[in-house]
Amino acid sequence: MAVKVKKIPIEYLQTMQKRKTTSGYSPSFVLAFLSMLFACLHEFTQNIFSEVFSSFNYTFTVVSIMAIIIYQLYILLSFRYYKYKYVLIIGLLGIAYFALLYLFLFSGLTRALYLCSMILNLLVYKRYKLSNSEKNKLYWLFILLVIIMIINGSVKGMVIDNKVNPNTSGLLLMLIFCMSIVRFRKSKKVLDFLIAVSSFGLQFLYQSRTATVGCVAFLTLVILFCGGRKYCTTYFAAFIILLISVISVVFAYWYAEILYQSVGRGNITIFGKDLFTGRQYIWNLAFESIRKNFWFGVGSDFNEDLAAIQNNSALLNAHNQSLGILTSFGVTTFVMFTLVFAYLTSRSCETTDKCKRKVTFRLPIVFIVSILIMNFAETNFFYSWGMVIMAAYCFICNNCEKIKKRRYLMLMERNAER
Repeated sequence: MAVKVKKIPIEYLQTMQKRKTTSGYSPSFVLAFLSMLFACLHEFTQNIFSEVFSSFNYTFTVVSIMAIIIYQLYILLSFRYYKYKYVLIIGLLGIAYFALLYLFLFSGLTRALYLCSMILNLLVYKRYKLSNSEKNKLYWLFILLVIIMIINGSVKGMVIDNKVNPNTSGLLLMLIFCMSIVRFRKSKKVLDFLIAVSSFGLQFLYQSRTATVGCVAFLTLVILFCGGRKYCTTYFAAFIILLISVISVVFAYWYAEILYQSVGRGNITIFGKDLFTGRQYIWNLAFESIRKNFWFGVGSDFNEDLAAIQNNSALLNAHNQSLGILTSFGVTTFVMFTLVFAYLTSRSCETTDKCKRKVTFRLPIVFIVSILIMNFAETNFFYSWGMVIMAAYCFICNNCEKIKKRRYLMLMERNAER
């Protein structure tokens, strides 16, 4: 019996008709590839033109991010049946206004653009799924990216100064570790397992404590929560992301104001480094900045005068993502971004269970939670690597897709066209 056309979700049918660009790849794959390419070029230009960062590198960064955002908007606004098109346009006008505001008043444009691009990534990745061949290509492109960046920043196992730092290499290895674990759970191939083990073992070479914590957190959460039950409610997933973001601020206060006063420097070492490497001092400054600039933040001007006096560029970075957003943009933007990010993340990996309820895959949420735990001591969302994180998130979301359901819907589409 022929399948009725009206049973096919109109949004799904429109997606399938528009899912491939003129290049032959889905928009999600092209966007993920552009994100990784931009991250590589951005890192190389910083290394080569480090002395003129304020001119060439700043211009290159802003122009590149704006080009990616324009491409994201082109994808979303060309989606004919996109429900929230007008809301998106109004929101983007607001984003443009605040971007110009921060450009001329607080000089926080690049950080604002990175956050906006991550939000748009979630919208694109939800609408356009990857094919099996695209997932495979994206995985090996990630591995190629890691190899290039490690070669760029390592000689004979030693990290060169002013190039890729250990935390960056550790982050990339953590992404490969998570992606390999996801592939291994599905394929059971020895090669995927060996890549996962190798990427985790290299963490001890680069000695990135934040990335190692991220690997351990991801593996632990996968074992605990992604075994028998693969889903959770969408509201619960959003709540968890909100909770972790708030806990990040609480953790920074506890670390700087309570733990440091109780333990002191030199008593606890991890990977040969003291537990207190100066973040407690920076986080104290961050909380002072938040009290003085509670509503709108300070843009990119965090500790600029103090960093110039002490000749210490580390003071310019809040080293905590939640604190970084609070100090740069104030509490209003922090609340708005956290709410939108949590909502869109929980919806981007949404599916329908056997009881026809809207639920969210647990595995992508576990990945995002692991990244947020890493961001207790990093601000990855303020740099080009935040876009690479979202590309890895796209890969993990697509590997959670129900193959049987997808084939069934494709079969429905073919029958309808007949």
